[in-house]
Amino acid sequence: MVSGVFLALLLHHMDMKRMLRTMGSEHWHDMALAALCMVASLSIRAGRWHSMLKPFAPTLPLLKCAESFFIGMGANVVLPFRLGDVLRGTVMASRLKVKAVACMTTVILEKLLDLLVVLLIGGLALMLLPKESHAKLFDASGFLIAGGALGVMGFLCFARFFRRPVMAALSWASQRWLQDRSSGNGAGLLTQLEGRLVAAAVHVFDALDAVGQPIRFMKLLVLTVLSWGFEAMAFWLVAIGMPALQNATAAWLAMPVAALSTALPGTPGSIGTLDFFVEKVMFVLDNSRNASTAYAFLVHATILAVPLALALAGIFHASLRHEHLPPIKVHQDMAIMGRDALQMGDEDPNKPD
Repeated sequence: MVSGVFLALLLHHMDMKRMLRTMGSEHWHDMALAALCMVASLSIRAGRWHSMLKPFAPTLPLLKCAESFFIGMGANVVLPFRLGDVLRGTVMASRLKVKAVACMTTVILEKLLDLLVVLLIGGLALMLLPKESHAKLFDASGFLIAGGALGVMGFLCFARFFRRPVMAALSWASQRWLQDRSSGNGAGLLTQLEGRLVAAAVHVFDALDAVGQPIRFMKLLVLTVLSWGFEAMAFWLVAIGMPALQNATAAWLAMPVAALSTALPGTPGSIGTLDFFVEKVMFVLDNSRNASTAYAFLVHATILAVPLALALAGIFHASLRHEHLPPIKVHQDMAIMGRDALQMGDEDPNKPD
């Protein structure tokens, strides 16, 4: 439904034949280069995820991690609400032999790093791209967005220092809760619940520790900048390959807006929502509505086709090793996470993996 609404708004009063002719005028070698840039972007992100998981699984092979990453990204294309990220943090955790809580935490930290760099690129694009009108508004917006990126960076750098106060507060609150409510056979269950919560918090802060260390954080930040730089290049290559676009540099702002639009609840692959916002950015920055819409559909097709192809390649490569991938079903994801939580409840929370 969400997709249909945005597509209807996008195609309202659109000359379909003219738009298709505009899409047909695209230089396809530029689209091929854009696809290669997307392959590079996703490959770098797979390497970044492997680096984030290394503290929890030192012997984890890079190729196996990359396969899981590509399959999760492909699932984002075919499942709504970006459930591929949830599957990657739950089902794939068992395949990679990493605790589900730790694995899901790394996925969330990935998203924070992505948000940081996307906001930085968007803020810089707003301030640096040539504007014919409302220049002061664009500059002020860019400054505020870049400030938000610095806030995300501060959280990632300093959140790990809250381990002791948070763990102490959690222990105190759980003890008070146990004293007030435990009686008879329920005491054991409440104690087990406390153990699970503490163990989950330990895994979360272990991930924050791994990311927050200065050298590791800079490495992850560099990889994130490179990955999104390649994705921005893909947007720009599609733009310069379309003769009907008057301002191809608008693609540098369309990329971060497209990335942020995927946060909206929507259909698989953000069909409709991403196209709508990309078209609006291109149109506001002095391109015709027809060319902006054609560009939105072409660049979206490119960034959807690449993760699907990589996911299929990952599945095929796993099948060559006669490895059975976990079934991709949401209710099983939740069951696996619950199983891992039960296992963690029986462990010493202060004992490292």
